[in-house]
Amino acid sequence: MADIYSHEFIYHYKNQPNKRPLSKFNSSGKDINFSCGDEVEVQLLIDNNGKIADFGYKPNGCIISTGTISILSDYIIGKNIENIRKLNKEEILKLIGFEVTPSREKCVMVGVNAIKKAIEGYETKKG
Repeated sequence: MADIYSHEFIYHYKNQPNKRPLSKFNSSGKDINFSCGDEVEVQLLIDNNGKIADFGYKPNGCIISTGTISILSDYIIGKNIENIRKLNKEEILKLIGFEVTPSREKCVMVGVNAIKKAIEGYETKKG
């Protein structure tokens, strides 16, 4: 496993420091990769300034989707939702530290899509 994935990625896959339900959150989102069954649910606590104050998640999937959402959880806390909404595949691949085959790109993006759905839901509720 160490030959394929970065050390940080392996740490996140094994430890997942933000894998937990939040007791207080104001938005949630879920995405499913129907090609393989990966599923990620997220909960966000977004402050009045549009920054992500806390983040929890529940993964059910492969090493790539699980490790990626864990890295993302550390990355987005404290960031403005406007910046998070703009995250693209290339930026996510840079964060996780390795390239994936085209068939695994959906595994990388399932967590990002869940986060973006949560942000959309928050903005819809906010009006």
